[in-house]
Order: sequence, then C-alpha cells, then structure tokens
Amino acid sequence: MQSRKMSAIKLTQEETMEINYDNLPAHMRESARRYVEDGADVGGFLTALLSNDLLETYGKADSANIKAIPAWLAFLYWEAPSTCWGSVAKVKGWQKNGGLNGETTRREGRISSTIEGDINGNY
Repeated sequence: MQSRKMSAIKLTQEETMEINYDNLPAHMRESARRYVEDGADVGGFLTALLSNDLLETYGKADSANIKAIPAWLAFLYWEAPSTCWGSVAKVKGWQKNGGLNGETTRREGRISSTIEGDINGNY
C-alpha cells in the first residue's frame, strides 16, 4: 500500500486542513485517516489511545505500535483535531458526528441555513 503524504480536508470554501499520517506505523495509517476524516470505528488499541487510556493503549498495542507511541502522541498533538481525542466521550462524539467530513457537512448546512434565513428574513 502506498503512503499518503498528506490528506487535505476542505473545512470551508476558504479553509483546508492538511493532516500528515506518515510518521504513524504503515499498517495503521488508513485506520487513523478513516477515524479522523470520517469518524470510523477503530480497533482496541486506537480507541484506547484516542480515549487517553494509557494502560489499555499499551495492553492492546502490537510491537510496532508500542515503539510508535511517541509518534502517535505527536500525531495527536500536532496533526489531529483536539476535538477527536482525549476522552471516551470525545471519541464517541467524533464518531457520531462523522469526523472532519461530517463537521464540514454540518458547517456547510449551518452556513446555507443562515444565508437562506438572511434572504428570507428568517433567523
């Protein structure tokens, strides 16, 4: 499988967020991308990591992920939106809302509603 250099997510017409998954273990990049971008369900290791459960993270990690814990932490801190990790509630909410792509869709819907409200005089 070919490595993705960056994944660009269109947040609004003017904003794009680029996320670099390259420092993560190769076998985990697609799962991380699907979670961040689409709110996809992920396995036990990634769920524990995203939920900020250190003991469970180590317990569920394979050897590559144990070695990559510093890379995972850097990824969460520097690349991933802070609203997608940090607690079980944040992870569940992120998944329920469909990740960044769901956020973009909701944001565009709110913008459209506001514009329509302005046009029709309804707020």
